[in-house]
Amino acid sequence: IEAMARQCVREDVRMMSGVPSWAGVLCDRVIELKREQDPRARTLKDVWPNFTVFVHGGVRYPPFERRFRQLWSGSPEGPDLPHRLELYPASEAFVAIQDVKGDPSLRLLVDNDVFFEFVPADEAHKPDARALACWEVEKGKRYVVTLTTCAGLWRYKLGDVVVFDSVPAPPNLDPRAARDFGPARLRIVGRSSHFIDAFGEKVIVEHVENAVARAARATGLTVGEFTAGPIYPGEGRRAGLELVVELVAGAPHTPPGPAALERFAVEFDEGIKEQNADYTVKRSGDLSMARPVVTPVPMGAFHRWMQSRGKLGGQNKCPRCANGRDYVEGVLKIAREAPAHAGV
Repeated sequence: IEAMARQCVREDVRMMSGVPSWAGVLCDRVIELKREQDPRARTLKDVWPNFTVFVHGGVRYPPFERRFRQLWSGSPEGPDLPHRLELYPASEAFVAIQDVKGDPSLRLLVDNDVFFEFVPADEAHKPDARALACWEVEKGKRYVVTLTTCAGLWRYKLGDVVVFDSVPAPPNLDPRAARDFGPARLRIVGRSSHFIDAFGEKVIVEHVENAVARAARATGLTVGEFTAGPIYPGEGRRAGLELVVELVAGAPHTPPGPAALERFAVEFDEGIKEQNADYTVKRSGDLSMARPVVTPVPMGAFHRWMQSRGKLGGQNKCPRCANGRDYVEGVLKIAREAPAHAGV
């Protein structure tokens, strides 16, 4: 990051491609270096006046949107980057690309010598699981991506879970009926191995990411990396969820106040409820599960944790949730090495 920042700060950069979490770290450092040369520099526009295009993938953009608005315009409420394009790349194959501006669905790339199949998520661990072609799936249902490539992979499970927003017409369908179909467009909603179901709440990555994005919008706080896990009941402790999240308020490195944290926790809770009926039942009357605990950590804590695991770099992404506390405890242990803020 340091080497890239020092090289790029002198260049006329017009487009950037990368994972939002890592791109944000790079942009922060570039602005810091530019400010050493010109104290008036505050935004990416001050560093790269011709920068207009950001191509991104690997993680969902909404939780990072306010951070990039801040980087671009100087305010988390300000304009977003002029042009953004989301991709779905993987080491094994290029899967999908955004082809309609403002539409979160990504168009499946079916002409790259890769044959895609989709395993219903609730069958993914069964030896006789069905594998469906893109014209056989149903809109709104969750599937694990499986692919066969000309490079030698055979029905290889990527591990990503997707939902289709539109599906192509089946072969030999009457053209008059084909108007109700469209190209295969999908959204990544999680990983088959990443979920929280310690108490029957059935929380998936998409629920966590959408709830964090909602809480950030409602509170005005800027979000970095985050992960969630269960809180197991014990003496003086009720069952629930804990969200460990990098948060700042206003100026960079300014910790959020108690009122903002309280509001963030409430909005995060409501955000999961509006997506997940099982979680809502568990939370009814605070009987089975207590309200989530939100534990803020300093910016950079997650990357230090990733580095401690030997997983630092753009090919590695922070897990958004897990059905255990290993990730949560690991980040908190690293965060204790730097000043942190009390949770709510």
